[in-house]
Amino acid sequence: MGWDELLAGSGETESQTAWYVLAAGKSPWKVGPVVRYDAWDLEEWSRITAGGYWGEPDDDVRVIVHYEHFEDEAGVHDGRVLAQGMVRF
Repeated sequence: MGWDELLAGSGETESQTAWYVLAAGKSPWKVGPVVRYDAWDLEEWSRITAGGYWGEPDDDVRVIVHYEHFEDEAGVHDGRVLAQGMVRF
């Protein structure tokens, strides 16, 4: 939770609240699911992320792929698929 001063020097502030919840699963193999929910001032902005990962924390190569669905006061936005690779040297 935080606050912003609306106009510099005005002393008028607005508070904002943001939070997220993340859950990741583990399997006997090097893969698992990842789900996350983000919210900012609950009625203004939210995002749901779902995907999976491949690789252990001590592996030289790891990959995570997930889909994001988000909306704000303007409505639902286009979803997106993100892929991230990590290589340890």
